[in-house]
Amino acid sequence: HGPNGPCKHCYKSNTPKGANMSLATFMDIFNKIPKTLTQIAFGIGDLDANKDLVEMFKYCKVNDYNPGVVPNITIHGGDLTDEWVKILATYCGGVAVSVYDNKNIAYDAVFKLTSAGIEQVNLHVLVSEQTLDRCSMVLDDILTDKRLEKVKAVLFLTVKPKGVRNTLNAIKDTKSYKQLIDKAIANNIRF
Repeated sequence: HGPNGPCKHCYKSNTPKGANMSLATFMDIFNKIPKTLTQIAFGIGDLDANKDLVEMFKYCKVNDYNPGVVPNITIHGGDLTDEWVKILATYCGGVAVSVYDNKNIAYDAVFKLTSAGIEQVNLHVLVSEQTLDRCSMVLDDILTDKRLEKVKAVLFLTVKPKGVRNTLNAIKDTKSYKQLIDKAIANNIRF
């Protein structure tokens, strides 16, 4: 879920029914992954959605199987408290913040995270026919909005046209996407 409920682009069509991964299951899977693993990317809607998330972060760092694995996470930023900022700064190598309809939620989150010393803070922006303007706006805002001064990069994520809630359309016109990329390059914005 995003900060305003179920995401209209979600290909997973998650609902409140179901269960979160337990710490025991996480540890079991972690201990089967090749020891060449150096990072894990966690994706979560609400930061408090899984009661074991922080313990999973801790286990990545300190364990007998493959210690020192760096957790990274993608968040929506709508529930980013000062306590969560401290937790993410302590355990995560990087944090990505997804930009939704209310960009200020994401921008405020970026500012909190970079102010806490997290150097690898990225913005995630979904690219679809319906969100091209938002993508362009984010590039403009990186140049002018002080909250984004320390953002590391913008990641443009293409929509996956699956799932019953997904009402967005993938870009068929590569010219539109190229204009977006050209704009990032022209303004020296990492993407």
